[in-house]
Amino acid sequence: SVGVDVWCQENLLASLAHAPLTVGGSFICHNNQLESLEGAPQRVAQTVNCAFNNLISLTGAPSDVGDGFFAQNNPLQSIQAAPEKLQGPFWLDYSYSMPLLRLLIYQHVHIYDVPMDVNAIIQKYLGQGKAGAIRAAAELIRAGYKENARW
Repeated sequence: SVGVDVWCQENLLASLAHAPLTVGGSFICHNNQLESLEGAPQRVAQTVNCAFNNLISLTGAPSDVGDGFFAQNNPLQSIQAAPEKLQGPFWLDYSYSMPLLRLLIYQHVHIYDVPMDVNAIIQKYLGQGKAGAIRAAAELIRAGYKENARW
């Protein structure tokens, strides 16, 4: 465990092996060559910033984050392993083929380059969990975004 911030950004890291299990501050690993978050801390008291890597999924991501989770500028295809507990906003880029309904467990989500109608639906049902996801899925499908209407 580390009681303060861990900053390992801009180091050409390809792995997070041997990272601490818990971080009492922020865990900043943006601008590396990470293809996976395997080995990342499982509990981060403040912010996680894994933006600007080569992540296609969030497998290995911390399960408990006390503040924001920044994952933009990655070729993400799935957010299935996103943090279970997140107190702050979740930041990511839009993809027409990415399932988005899991985002509805969070209170704050910022999606870059998202179509306005998709954003409106996501924002409408934020924080409503699986019940909101069912209603959001129906709206997304009606709006022509079937791929986004998955958990």
